[in-house]
Amino acid sequence: REGTKLQLTQIQIALRACHLLKKGGRLVYSTCSLNPIENEAVVAQIIKRTSGAMRIVDARSLLPSLACNEGLSTWSVTNARGEIVSEAGPLAHEAMFPPTDATDAASLKLCMRLMPEHCNGGAFFVAVLDKVGDFALTKSADSEFALNSPLAKKSRKDTGVTPSADQDEVASERKVPPQFV
Repeated sequence: REGTKLQLTQIQIALRACHLLKKGGRLVYSTCSLNPIENEAVVAQIIKRTSGAMRIVDARSLLPSLACNEGLSTWSVTNARGEIVSEAGPLAHEAMFPPTDATDAASLKLCMRLMPEHCNGGAFFVAVLDKVGDFALTKSADSEFALNSPLAKKSRKDTGVTPSADQDEVASERKVPPQFV
């Protein structure tokens, strides 16, 4: 349940990291969770929102002795009561669901899921992504971060966000504390 609350923030942080990469750069996205909403769904959103400028790398070939399972390409989305939700709505936003495009779903299998028995420890999710093209970040409707973060405010010209003078005034009046990630 906690993962579903954090998912949009995880997407925003990962997208900002992708934006900061130079073409040819590499991003490793990892969590200590096996929740596909925090993992494969976030990676699917990175691919979707960058219009393919980020590509998943099969990192298993880089680490041949590492035991792991492949990433998931399908999963169920449940609400707070554990009931399966079949479509986006008030209890589940669209970024929680598996990609409908077969190619995007298949590429998620390149992610790695390390189970406790694989590494004699906790469970981990790892996705390695290469930046193969440029993209522009734009403000999404679900992004409070885009308007209030000092980091985002500083780089609005890079993200495509063009706020009105009223938005700048409101943001400066709130004196939002710095966000540490």
